[in-house]
Amino acid sequence: MFELYKHKKHEISIGIAIIKQVIQNIGNPLDAIREAMSNSCAKEVDASYFKIIIFYDGSFGWSFILEDDGIGMDYTGEKDPAKQGRLDKFLNLAYSGVAGLKSDEFGFKGLGSKLMYLCRKLEIDTKTKK
Repeated sequence: MFELYKHKKHEISIGIAIIKQVIQNIGNPLDAIREAMSNSCAKEVDASYFKIIIFYDGSFGWSFILEDDGIGMDYTGEKDPAKQGRLDKFLNLAYSGVAGLKSDEFGFKGLGSKLMYLCRKLEIDTKTKK
């Protein structure tokens, strides 16, 4: 059994320092996909598959849908990092690691979420097993 939740829209402002860091760290636009794959395929996420759908959207240009069957990301809206869910931590640009999981995988100090913020539109649909 599952519950349906209404979509939540979050306005996020990007500071100049964040954009500067992304520009310095990105070598290719496909780095965003590489980072998403790296995060989804980390063993702590427990995904058995990862799928990328690439298509051209007339309004937004080249678009990507990234899908996996991992543990999902929960959202709490808490400011205290100890009480935040995985989606809160993904949205927190200063966070490093695999979105709230202890990880021995190599990461890039939250570069994945920073790269995602450079897109024209970012939609995150996620569900947890809870």
